[in-house]
Amino acid sequence: MGWLLFSLSGFLRPSMGNKVRGPSLFDNARHLFRYKISSVSAMNKWLEDFAYRIEIQWWVFAIAGVVAVAIALLTVSWQAIRAALANPVESLRDE
Repeated sequence: MGWLLFSLSGFLRPSMGNKVRGPSLFDNARHLFRYKISSVSAMNKWLEDFAYRIEIQWWVFAIAGVVAVAIALLTVSWQAIRAALANPVESLRDE
């Protein structure tokens, strides 16, 4: 928990000093990566003390990722097709 709070303080500190020009994309990615690594590490230590453990194969996460991406692509595609087929006169008339 202490490491998580320490990494979050590093995540928030640079954004306070860069109010005018903002942090760069590299800075944001670096701090986000540091936060994710520390949170995964903290969760791993927390889960080691549990009495019951199960092993989850890598392909379960791969399938979940593929399903999530497929749902996102279908949703975006459906909305894009609906917007392309819509009559702009009808939408302007309602406004």
